[in-house]
This record gives sequence, structure tokens and C-alpha cells, in this order.
Amino acid sequence: MAIKQLQKTPISANLADGGGTNDGTLKVAAIFPVDSDGTILDFPEDGAGYFLLNPSTFTETKSSNWAQQTVPGQSDPILQWTGGGPRTVSFSALVTRDTSNYLSGQNLKPGKSKDSSLSLKSVFGDIAASFSKTTLPQPRQEIQYGDQLDVSAYLDYYRSLLYPTYAKNGTLTASPPLIVLFIGKALSTIPYGSKITTESDVWVITNLEIQVTKQLPNLAPMEALVNFQLTQYTIKSFGRDKYTMPR
Repeated sequence: MAIKQLQKTPISANLADGGGTNDGTLKVAAIFPVDSDGTILDFPEDGAGYFLLNPSTFTETKSSNWAQQTVPGQSDPILQWTGGGPRTVSFSALVTRDTSNYLSGQNLKPGKSKDSSLSLKSVFGDIAASFSKTTLPQPRQEIQYGDQLDVSAYLDYYRSLLYPTYAKNGTLTASPPLIVLFIGKALSTIPYGSKITTESDVWVITNLEIQVTKQLPNLAPMEALVNFQLTQYTIKSFGRDKYTMPR
């Protein structure tokens, strides 16, 4: 895929920003790169930065390193904190455009429905059904051509976030981009705006796994399960007050 010109991302009301309010509408998760001056960017024509279906679960890990200092004659060692380990987030995203069979207002559960033809397994299959634990998205425009189901652009976008930038002479000009992740308040309550600050949670993608689960007749990917692992990029050291509720 030819990389298109990146543009500044407007933070719209439907993005699952950490500073957003719960107005009852379904918010959209997204992942965007950041340029050298801290501006959040997007591929506006493809919309690949926005997840087609929101990830239903994610895992956050963070370690704290304590060194053990043994003292002769003392039954237990003295613990001395030496620093924190990296904070990581991992999640899986189902990438597919084939959502035209979703019906507005239907509260479908995996494998359960008054009409068996409307069960999530019959609409999407087992993998997709496992991602439908939250409110279903609005029905999309009816698919008329097979090429409209091709998700290659989305997969190439995710791949591009792991690669550096080179000049025409082969000189390295930039490392793989920093990333911002719009996934609601579960990770951060600090809103992004259009540029990152020293208070923002910023990430790099340290591992990406793409499993193509459905293909079109020409073998173009129609559905894929994408596993992300993100590691937080340290702009500054945060203290407990970042996560402590004010009294």
C-alpha cells in the first residue's frame, strides 16, 4: 500500500477519548501515530486509524522492581525500590467490513436469538461473535461488491506503525512513530486534544500479530484477527498522583 499523506486528526465527539463523557452513545476506539512536533495524525481517506469493531477486552501490565538487601542475622531481607518496569497494553481487534447484516436495536448474544438466522454466529461466525460483548454498531451500508470487503488497507496501516522512515539515499530519518490509543477511560482520564503533552499516555507498538481468518476469492483478506502489544513511551516520570483520585 502506498502511504498517503498524513493529516492532523480532529478529535471528534465519537472518539473514545479519556476525557470524554458518557452520553450513552457508542464511542469508537482508534490508534494514531504522532509526528515529530507532537501532532496526532491520521490517514483521513482510508479511516484506517479507527477500528472497525472496538476491542472487547485488553490486558494492562506494569511491574515495580524491588532489590533485596540481605542483612547478616536478620530473618528477612530489606527491600529497596530501584525503579519501575515498562507498562504494556495488549489487546485483539477484529478487522472486517462485513457488518451489513447487523440490525439496529437487536440485542444479540453469541449463539442466542429469537430468530436463529440473526444469531451472531450466523452473521459473523465464532471469532466475530466473541467480540460482540458490547452494544452492536449501527448497520453499515449494504455491501454490493466483493472489493468493498477487502481489509488490506487496514492491515497495511497497522504494519506501517512498526517501521522507520528512510530518505531516498537510504539514510534513517525517523524511528517508528509514537502512538496514541483512544480506548476510553480504562487506561487514562487525560484527554489528548490534537497534540500530545507531557501528561499524555504515549505508546510504541512492540509486537503485532495478524491472523487472516477469511479471504475473498482472489485471496485478499476479508477478515483478520490482529493482536497488538503496546509499550508506554516515557516522556517523563509519573507519580502516584496520576492515578490517585483528588480528595
